[in-house]
Amino acid sequence: MTHPRLLPAVAAVALVAGCGEGPHAPPLVREPTYRNARTGLTLTPPAGWLMQSRAEPPPGPLPRPKVLVSYMSPKGDRAMLEVEVANPVPDADLEKFLADNPIGGQKWGVKEKRTATTAGGQPAVRLAFSHPGQKGEIVREVTVVQRADLTVFFVATCYGSDQAARDAVRRAVDTVIWE
Repeated sequence: MTHPRLLPAVAAVALVAGCGEGPHAPPLVREPTYRNARTGLTLTPPAGWLMQSRAEPPPGPLPRPKVLVSYMSPKGDRAMLEVEVANPVPDADLEKFLADNPIGGQKWGVKEKRTATTAGGQPAVRLAFSHPGQKGEIVREVTVVQRADLTVFFVATCYGSDQAARDAVRRAVDTVIWE
């Protein structure tokens, strides 16, 4: 005779034993650097920032930006760095592409027009967008690198008053190594 309290435990063991290996995201690990073979980039995130997500882009075209990795500031300010990729975006269409493919559901207005910069020694452009938040202006600064087969976006999101977070992300973008 089976004890009634054991039935849930036996059922759970049987269920787990019958499950096969399904698709899953790469593990979140505390690595000193992030490397992605498809994009050929290696990045050292800001010191102390914690990895929040990590994914491999699906094979084939990427008409909309896909997040490869994201990091969150350890402070309570909720500053974030995301690295995203998409199909090559013609330079002349960059602002329209970013307006048509906003990150998140909010409507972002242009805060700073494009400026020339570099990312790991490669030519890049930087733009900034803003959105009113409950605790003040939220800024999304995007550094864009055009590669032969992909456009790479380094996205810093923080409060407008948090220049330290923007600077930390800029330093991280400067660490990029391209293969």
